[in-house]
Amino acid sequence: MNPSILRIAALALSLGASSFLAAQDDGMGGGCCKSGAKTSGAASTLPAQASFLAGYFDGVKALAQDDDTAASAAFKKFESQLKEAKGLKNQSALVKAASALASAKGIKEIRGKLDALSRLVEKYGAESGLDKQGVSFFYCPMAKGNWASLESEVSNPYYGQAMLGCGKKVSAPQ
Repeated sequence: MNPSILRIAALALSLGASSFLAAQDDGMGGGCCKSGAKTSGAASTLPAQASFLAGYFDGVKALAQDDDTAASAAFKKFESQLKEAKGLKNQSALVKAASALASAKGIKEIRGKLDALSRLVEKYGAESGLDKQGVSFFYCPMAKGNWASLESEVSNPYYGQAMLGCGKKVSAPQ
């Protein structure tokens, strides 16, 4: 089984989820990226409370692969899932930031709006203990941007394949 899926499952359990949804084809896990790599498809087995994170992770991973089409689709799904979520702390701010990415045109604009959303995701992550559940937080000093990832290695969504390893692991947004 994909290690990213296992980390998401552990995250869902830590958030108090008592059951998982049946696996669904979210259209994101089947080799949709230009590079031929697959996105994490993490949303396919999560309860609604944690599924909004999977959309974010899929979008960040697609940006690191320079796939604006997959990133745009992931952030649109992320926005929708956030709107449907119940009882999330800072939900309105998360929805507003996700909406900005969902409506962005092209990879440059998406990347330009990523930091605002990532800071909110990282704040939620710090308050929820996600760093202890396999979620890593990163900072790119060149883009002056933050992001969260299910991967433990740097995979920069701001510069993608051109500078995939640019960035550092951090414990809090910079």
